[in-house]
Amino acid sequence: MCFGWFTQGLVYYGISYSAGELGGNLYANFMLGSVAEVPAVFFGIWACGNKWLGRKRTVSGSMMGASICCIALNLVPNPDGMDATTDGKQAAWISRVALGSIGKFFIAVSWNCSYVWSVELFPTSLRAQGMGFLEITSLIGAATSPWVAKGLKKVHPLLPFIVMGAFGLVAAVVVLWLDETRGRETLETHTTDTTTETENSTGNPVDAVDTNNHTKDNTNHSHNRIDSESENKSESAVDWNHNRDSVAI
Repeated sequence: MCFGWFTQGLVYYGISYSAGELGGNLYANFMLGSVAEVPAVFFGIWACGNKWLGRKRTVSGSMMGASICCIALNLVPNPDGMDATTDGKQAAWISRVALGSIGKFFIAVSWNCSYVWSVELFPTSLRAQGMGFLEITSLIGAATSPWVAKGLKKVHPLLPFIVMGAFGLVAAVVVLWLDETRGRETLETHTTDTTTETENSTGNPVDAVDTNNHTKDNTNHSHNRIDSESENKSESAVDWNHNRDSVAI
């Protein structure tokens, strides 16, 4: 899941930083990519609750879709490199902006649903620490995105989208090893059985004592000790009264 969050931060901000590489007007490209995030929220809500998609398929499939869009962008020529009289310049711009916006839509769906999925994967005792660590990994990916979107462009114009697409494909496969959490109760602790075998100081396995039974035994022992002390005090009081009466006689 850490690699998935890193990839989401990298691809999400990488596509945003690459708005100028789609051709045409930078501000129009960025606005269209941002607008694509609005339906991503509603689609993610529906997909996470869908019986067939669930959390895992939604996150993995969305990352796969975003990576395919990034790779497909390299197959469409940049309209800025075409002459004004070249046929298909407008079509190339529309195609690149459409692929960029669709890629932004998919990575937004994946990232939004990862919040739901990750919270349910962690037990309650580790949820805050786990989510904090995942946030850090996503921010590392976001901090890496300018170097990918702008730095790798100097090496080769096609390299930024290839790297983002490759990371997306790998992450989409890696997260499939995680459990689906839709319809399941979240764990309260990282150990679910208090009677499992543990090892003593000598390394030999021993049966762990049930906490509830141990508490009950301690309570019963305390009650028996209190009853015994009460009986002893009562007997002492009777003997003292008897001796006092004898002396008086």
